[in-house]
Amino acid sequence: MKKIIIGVVACYTSLFVNATEIVIPDIKLGNWVTTTDVAAFLDQALASVPEASRPMVRKMMEDKMQSTNHSSQCITQETLNNFDKMLESAFGDNKNCELLVNESSKTKLVASMTCPGSVVNIETLFINDKLSSSSVVSNVQGMPPTTLNMTSKWTSETCSQGASAH
Repeated sequence: MKKIIIGVVACYTSLFVNATEIVIPDIKLGNWVTTTDVAAFLDQALASVPEASRPMVRKMMEDKMQSTNHSSQCITQETLNNFDKMLESAFGDNKNCELLVNESSKTKLVASMTCPGSVVNIETLFINDKLSSSSVVSNVQGMPPTTLNMTSKWTSETCSQGASAH
């Protein structure tokens, strides 16, 4: 679920700003699997790489990203009870960043994280209690924007072994 919301790991030092009340989405507890559209991201990321170097760089990036194409998360009642903290932690360890939640409802979350030299915008649609879709747009100074699309699906009430607990 963490990747649904933002796509990365724990943050305990960023500045968290609420522009709106955070609403807990209607989602099922249990095991969720997130799939990231790596191909579209690679195409965008390689656009600024010289054409002659693209095949080699693509291969290196594909090899590195294969392990992040699918991930499992265990969503518990505690996760939902601490939904605001989960949002904050999902942005990663960013001491000089500000997280702003622009819209929050049972079916949609829109947020942005502003750091020196970059802005990350996320929109997550909770399609139903077993399916969500996220788009993360990164704008890093001096680089073209990149978009990462993710789909998360509930798979069972029982969390799978190896699923990260949230």
